[in-house]
Amino acid sequence: MVWRTVKGRHISAPQSHCRGGSFLATGRLVLHPSQRSNRDDWGFNNTLAEAGRLVGARYNDPHFIWVLYSDGPGNKGRGGSGVTCLPEDDLLGLIGKHPTQKHPARWVYGLGHELGHAFGLPHPADIVRDKDALMWAGFYMEHPENAY
Repeated sequence: MVWRTVKGRHISAPQSHCRGGSFLATGRLVLHPSQRSNRDDWGFNNTLAEAGRLVGARYNDPHFIWVLYSDGPGNKGRGGSGVTCLPEDDLLGLIGKHPTQKHPARWVYGLGHELGHAFGLPHPADIVRDKDALMWAGFYMEHPENAY
């Protein structure tokens, strides 16, 4: 496992999302047109674009699975095609300073969920039978306080 911390800047984001960011990366972004306009994906897209510029992070890298943490605002982690990006909420949660979800294990489970997507795992087809699965909402069941 390789850890590298780099200082970057957010790009192509609305004013509320523009600020310097640090990216903790383990291990050339071409966005699909549908990803360019979805506001919920801006944090992921900006983090990946900046990490691509700084450390070469990219989708489907044959040598690395990328785990990127950004101190940019947000509460929506994403994962897929060899990359997972996690925002400021996850960093705060890992150190027990999230405003409502204090238990760091919840955030480790969240990383596991998004890393599963980076490895290509989908959400389960039977969400009733698999309601406790890590790839569904199992980590919310274990740490449900104000889960979103």
